[in-house]
Formats: sequence, structure tokens, C-alpha cells
Amino acid sequence: MSFVGISTFWMIHHSIFRPIRAYDRVLLYLNFLFLMAVAFLEFPTSLVGHYSEEQVSVVIYALNAAVASLLLSAISWYAARGHRLVVPELDEEEEEEEEEERVRRLQGLAVPVVFLLSIIGISFLSPMAAAMYSSWLLLSVTDPLVRRLWSR
Repeated sequence: MSFVGISTFWMIHHSIFRPIRAYDRVLLYLNFLFLMAVAFLEFPTSLVGHYSEEQVSVVIYALNAAVASLLLSAISWYAARGHRLVVPELDEEEEEEEEEERVRRLQGLAVPVVFLLSIIGISFLSPMAAAMYSSWLLLSVTDPLVRRLWSR
């Protein structure tokens, strides 16, 4: 579980940094905070592995994953806002890429929503269900769902 989560964060991080052409202190600090959240992910993963029946372990994991996802969204938003750290000239192909980036940012916000909903709703009923089986499986459908809603 930890490997899949960390590798997913790495792939998203890589795609966010692809259009970034410069950096500043704020971007570095946002990135450091994100890396700290990812480095910490092993601890709540271990808690869920050992204490999956306990609500607190699921809450810590979901909060950690939500914070990491929000930090990725913050990095993306900060760098692209007003073309602060990305190339400002856009041709037609780059405009499509910018639209795709907006969809990815929206998808990135859907991830913490799923994790926070698992804390608020499902973990009170069944921590195991929140951890694995019901709410977090929603993550596999959030991307296509957001993309479909955005295209309307």
C-alpha cells in the first residue's frame, strides 16, 4: 500500500513540475512540505497495517494523504498562477496543455475530498471499510468522473 501511494504521488509530482521553468522560495517550501508529508506516509501506513480496526490509524493515514494531495495542488496552483513560474507564451497546443493542467488540479482536489469523507463518514462506522474497501476505492474513479464533469 505504501509503495503504490508513494509512487502515485511521485508520478503526479513529476507531471506537475514538467511545465515549471523557474522556482522561488515559496515553491521550494511548498515542495519541502510535500516531501515531508510523503516521507511521513510510511508511519500511518504501518499503523493501518497493524491496527486497521482502529479509527485513529485510518484517520491519521487519510489526513496524511489528504495533506500531501493538497500540497501537490498548492504547488501546481502557485506555479501556474499568472504564469508565475511557467512559460507565459502559449500556442494552441500549449493552451490545450494548460486546460489539461486545470483538469489535473481539479482531480488533485478530489483526492483529499475522498480521504476526508472517509474520515468523516465511513471511519466512524467501520475503520476497515474506510481504509480499504469502500471509500478509498473511489479514488480509482475520481479522475474519469472529474474529467467527464469538466468536459460538460
